[in-house]
Amino acid sequence: YRDFKSDKRLYVKEFNLTGGEIGHGRVSDVKIQLDYIDHAKQSLKPVLIKYEGDLAYQPDSSIIEFKVFKLDLGNIELNGNIRLSAWLTHPHLAGHLKSNRFKLHKTLKLLGMTSTSLQELPGLGRVKFAVRFNYDSTQLRLSQIKANVDELRASGDVRLQFDGLSPRFFYDIKLDKLNLDRYLVYATNLPVKPIRQFNGRGRLRIADLDAFGIRSTKVNIPLLANNGIIKIMGATAKLNAGAYRGDLTIDVRKAVPRMHVKRSEERRVGKECRSRWSPYH
Repeated sequence: YRDFKSDKRLYVKEFNLTGGEIGHGRVSDVKIQLDYIDHAKQSLKPVLIKYEGDLAYQPDSSIIEFKVFKLDLGNIELNGNIRLSAWLTHPHLAGHLKSNRFKLHKTLKLLGMTSTSLQELPGLGRVKFAVRFNYDSTQLRLSQIKANVDELRASGDVRLQFDGLSPRFFYDIKLDKLNLDRYLVYATNLPVKPIRQFNGRGRLRIADLDAFGIRSTKVNIPLLANNGIIKIMGATAKLNAGAYRGDLTIDVRKAVPRMHVKRSEERRVGKECRSRWSPYH
């Protein structure tokens, strides 16, 4: 295969396809094995790709199902079920996937998506996930997400809508523990332009958070993004000696983002209570 625009070439060698029993609308025990070589680098070691599973098809309704399959991409192994319907007119894809633990930057490199910053990030080396998905031309829904990123465990739901002028996102994510101080050094050059294009809302809940040298628990961060203005209204957290509540507004419509913060912090020492409110511009 050759992409004439980028002159990128992909090679497949040693292709082998076998199937088991063929019945009405079903082929059992399908096995595919091939060597994949990227971008004319034939001197490099090829990537061995294996697929095992059952294949079911319904010609009248244009439905294809990949059942109880295992896909081995060398660095990552995927298991699950995928159902593809109306693939010639209005494609609809649904199913569930589960992975083994794999190295993220090696998988991205396999897909041609090299990222030096990901290799440098601590705690983003080994990933494991399980997810149910549902996709059509208007939205992508990821539900029952369970992901492990080294010591970090996440769960929740994410939905992306494509039916408007700009994509919209909705999410509800839970994290068990997050040490934000480990990653702040890599957040100095955040891409502003893609952030302007996203609108939506969501909520992030963190059971245990370390940030700016402060330990907090039961963190709740609601977020609203609308045309380049990001608002976090009513973020709450429990501190060792009290509670925190704050609002944050970030305006990324111009080249230099602007930020406005209001916080209310309550500290308790014995029977005494001190409350502070401070705005930052």
